[in-house]
Amino acid sequence: MAPLAWPLLWRGLTTCEALQAEKQLLDLGVGEGRWQRSDSRAIGADDDRVHSVSVRGAGTETLVMVHGLGTGSGIFFRNLGPLASSGAWGAVHAVDWRGAGLSGRPAYPARTHDDAVDWLVEGLEAWRREQGVETMTLLGHSMGGIAAAHYAARHGDRVDRLVLVGPAGVERRRRLYEKGDSALYDLASRLWEDGYHPAAVVRALGPWGKRLVETYAARRFRCKVPLSDDEAAALGEYLHACNSLPGSSEKCMNQLLGPIAQPRQPIAPLVEALACPVSFIYGEHDWMQPASGANVARRRLAAGKGASCVVVPGSAGHYVFLEDPAAFLDALLRRVGT
Repeated sequence: MAPLAWPLLWRGLTTCEALQAEKQLLDLGVGEGRWQRSDSRAIGADDDRVHSVSVRGAGTETLVMVHGLGTGSGIFFRNLGPLASSGAWGAVHAVDWRGAGLSGRPAYPARTHDDAVDWLVEGLEAWRREQGVETMTLLGHSMGGIAAAHYAARHGDRVDRLVLVGPAGVERRRRLYEKGDSALYDLASRLWEDGYHPAAVVRALGPWGKRLVETYAARRFRCKVPLSDDEAAALGEYLHACNSLPGSSEKCMNQLLGPIAQPRQPIAPLVEALACPVSFIYGEHDWMQPASGANVARRRLAAGKGASCVVVPGSAGHYVFLEDPAAFLDALLRRVGT
């Protein structure tokens, strides 16, 4: 059969296959039998469930981590074990967004920025209630930082501390181009505003989408301690699984952010108003502009509120927790305490 016909016959991954990809990755990073997974009912249809993975520790507090765009809780595979062993937390949970990662993929009804925020916050709160978590240190990475900030604003009694790791949408970014300056920028902006998403490309490419994601995973991360061949392969399989399941809340990207990650509504004012302490952590080469987190931390400190911003030196960028996990753990523990 002609190769060009393959995508027409490509069935995509099943949920069982996606769960196997997650298991393979977490067994490598955390250890077989040392982690647990669970699915909590959210609010809507039967497929509206929130997936999470957990590791138990020796502490008394709870850490909840929320991933960024195009990934899932497995992206923390290098961190779950060390975090649980640090003595700071009795439970470490990594939670997949409602409608993303390995969570269920119900129909996504949101049409506006506020709808998208409601969808994500309600999903995390439904997970918290079912899991019986009373209070937590809440950590959000990239777009997960937007969700975490809004959750902390709405459920401040449940968040002891907010940690934002390379968060998206903190302050408005300096525009490199204006409409008409670049045909490529104009095209990218049009596709963004029309709701296109990278995962849709992965699904459309069928078997070639898997190769595309694996190539991306092999080249994207600047790891101080390189991934082993097995880790790199498992991470590629996992990221492909997250992006090849049916589309759902991935569409919130276009509602929360404008073209080239320009925030529709910056979260800086929201974060500055929080009562709980707030910490920002960035890799030195994070494209999410560490200066924005430093600005918010400085204004909070001037207002007498707890805040810190640390930039981990070295080669790490947007995925500092994956690229330099030891330095990330040190930075987190210094700000949260043991």
